[in-house]
Amino acid sequence: MDETRKRARTGNEEVASAPATKAPQSPQSTDATAAATKIAEQQAELEALKESHSIVVNELGAKVDALQAENKSRKREIEGLTSALQWAYGVERIPRRHWFEQGHSEEYADEMENLLDGMKQNIKDLRTGTITSKSIDIDFDLQDEDGSLISADHDESLMPYWKELAAGLRHWSEYHANGDCLSSRNQPN
Repeated sequence: MDETRKRARTGNEEVASAPATKAPQSPQSTDATAAATKIAEQQAELEALKESHSIVVNELGAKVDALQAENKSRKREIEGLTSALQWAYGVERIPRRHWFEQGHSEEYADEMENLLDGMKQNIKDLRTGTITSKSIDIDFDLQDEDGSLISADHDESLMPYWKELAAGLRHWSEYHANGDCLSSRNQPN
């Protein structure tokens, strides 16, 4: 039952003749109110979506930054490994006759080959991280007739080996050291 009938049954004429609700709004006013409400709801939804979008973008940006840092680290590692592999083919072997042409003896040439083989092994171990002791030894064990040690002469042909040894030490320090230190000895056993 609507309000008007209830009031009429109670006998209150004044109340019975009074309208129970406000006068109906015009259709234009109702449409404008509904449209304003809809716009407000959509704006609130848009703001919520913008906030959600911003959070997702920030999360993705952080992931991209992390992936770029990891990529950079792996590129450095690959460059280091590539240079380690390139060395195996990069330094030319010094022919035995070179030492004879320099006026050295058979024993000197033998000991120089031992020195170069030891350097190559040290460089390989440094590059691959397989150093088993806390020192690397560069040995040239040549003695004269009296038992005195003979030093190896400076020779420009040895420079690629010394440079690669230095590069191997840098590589080991950067990729394999894990806080350890190495010592090097350039002396006979």
